[in-house]
This record gives sequence, C-alpha cells and structure tokens, in this order.
Amino acid sequence: MKGKCVGVVLAVLLTAGLAFANSGTVTSKNMVGFVKLTIPENSITMCSLNFDTDKNLDELFHGQLTGNNTPGSADNILAWDQASSRYVTYWRTPIDEWWKAGESGVTTDTISPGQGFWIITRAGEGTQTVYLLGEVVDEPVTVVFEEGLNLFGPQYSAALGINESLLATIGHGGNTPGSADNILIWDRGTGRYVTYWLTPITEWWKAGESSATTDSMDLGNGFWYIRRTGQGQLSWSEPKPY
Repeated sequence: MKGKCVGVVLAVLLTAGLAFANSGTVTSKNMVGFVKLTIPENSITMCSLNFDTDKNLDELFHGQLTGNNTPGSADNILAWDQASSRYVTYWRTPIDEWWKAGESGVTTDTISPGQGFWIITRAGEGTQTVYLLGEVVDEPVTVVFEEGLNLFGPQYSAALGINESLLATIGHGGNTPGSADNILIWDRGTGRYVTYWLTPITEWWKAGESSATTDSMDLGNGFWYIRRTGQGQLSWSEPKPY
C-alpha cells in the first residue's frame, strides 16, 4: 500500500506542476515529490538531490542500500568537498546507520538541493531501488562554482535543458573543449562521461558534435561543472522553472 501512495504523490506533483507553470498563480510550496533511482549492483552512479528536506543524510537514506562491517564492503555515498578537492565517504553499517568514514557514530551531515553525490554498490547485492524524497524546491537557490571541479545537479525539482539554462550565457566559452567551461554527465550504460563545452557563441555542444545540444540535466542525475582556471568564481542563480 505504501508504494501505491508514493506513486499517487508523484502523479499529484506532475499534474499540479503543469497547473502552476501555466497559470502562474499556484505555489509549489509544501508540495511533495520524489525521484526513483534504479541502482545496479557493483556500480557507481552519479546522483543529485532536487528537493528540499529537513532530513540529514542518515535519515534520507534510512533503510536504503546495503550495509556491511567496513566502508570497503558496504554501500557508500561519496560527497565532494570543494574546499579540500576530495571526497567525503559515508557508509551504511550493519545496523542501518550511515557513518562518515573515520568516525564512529551516525552522521548528522546533510545534502542540499542541487548537491551532487555518488552511490557506490557492491557485487552480489542485486539491483536496488533508491528513493530521494522531499518538498518541491520553492525558494530561489544559488549554486556557486569554484575554479576546478564542482559536483552538482539541477537545483530545482524539474529537469533543465543544458542550453535552456543560464549557464549558456554566464559560463566561460572557448574555442575548444579544453579552454571552455565543461559539463560532464556520467553515462551509466557505457561507464564513461559525456562531455559538453560552452562555445564562444553561447551554445553548449556535446564533444564530437557541431551544433547546440538538446540534452538535459535530469532529476536525480548529478554532473561535474568544470570552471576554468583564471575565470574566477561563478554564481548560478537559475530562475525557478515553475
């Protein structure tokens, strides 16, 4: 019965989303939604949170994924620490608690709307389903990209076309992929990144192609934003799409 109720919540979210997108009079505040992720065993999956929640990481992933006795044998969540340019690892213990690697108690760390992270699963677990739940993001969200690597996702509760985003006009364009800002999206099927680069004509092109991409940043998916050295910090304040 619980699974059916969650499905109804999503249907209500989508229907109401169409309503307020067209009328401009209906607020998204306190509207609940979720993203369902299918995670293969022995895999790495790039994800992001696209909802508001007051839950910490342990509460958000409670009862999900597979625990074990050590970080190396349990499922992991890897968050990117921009300040240190390294990952922070969380692992599920056998008692269904999420601990930060190197610590010995349940974590109270949080994941924010638009923050990207990785899910790592182990062999022999089978395919798992992960639900990311929360309220539809209602307040404006500003994402800050530092020079170098930044792990993020759509900051609102809706998919966003790469060329429909403000990143096409505020990012740093260049004549080659190696001189421009890049977006890297992980392709789970091939186990490789798909690279997009910002051209001098303010269009994002997929590497190897020669026209503006129609690809999007989808709910639940994360991406790397590579901000080129010497271009300074970039503040991304995307207008709310609903």
